[in-house]
Amino acid sequence: MGIFSKLFGKKPHDPAQALIDWLDTHPHVCRRTVASNFGAQDPFGARVLTWIVTRPDCDRGTAAEAFWKSMAFGAVKEMSSRREDPAAATPSLDLISLISEHWRQGRYGPAQFGCETEDYWQEFCKDLRRFRCKARDFDLPDGIRDPISGERFYQQRPVDHHEGDILDDLVGDVWVCDRAIQVPEYGLPARKARLGY
Repeated sequence: MGIFSKLFGKKPHDPAQALIDWLDTHPHVCRRTVASNFGAQDPFGARVLTWIVTRPDCDRGTAAEAFWKSMAFGAVKEMSSRREDPAAATPSLDLISLISEHWRQGRYGPAQFGCETEDYWQEFCKDLRRFRCKARDFDLPDGIRDPISGERFYQQRPVDHHEGDILDDLVGDVWVCDRAIQVPEYGLPARKARLGY
């Protein structure tokens, strides 16, 4: 790398913090859009999800969406892995535990956005059978399995066109940085092309 590249080239940044900073100044519907895009298994995405579900104004629908998405797409496998290796990483279980604690303490406000839980429940039950786990291993909080009423949410753009483009770019930055960690052979070239590092 030449001296000019070192001086003027792009430097790594924290895409999760950039997205969090943007979300902090925009409507709650933007957080719900983002919560629907990430899973707890994504290192940068998990930070954003954790920030969203610990906000004082997080609603029950958004919290349930993050809970069930993590439950259906990683938590059962993590529970099975933990049995074999107690030191195994469990990002989905960690997020579920955090949401469960807040749910039981009544920290989530009334649902602004609905969450259909049935498809997630079906996926969860398939994983229970596949990984030979039991639902009672997860100690589900009361009411989280029930469909959450509220406005149905269908990935609409929550802000004007320009702001929506900024949100899309920030989400894309987080996504490509997560892929660079998870699948380096594909993610590193994609991150280099998108972010310059």
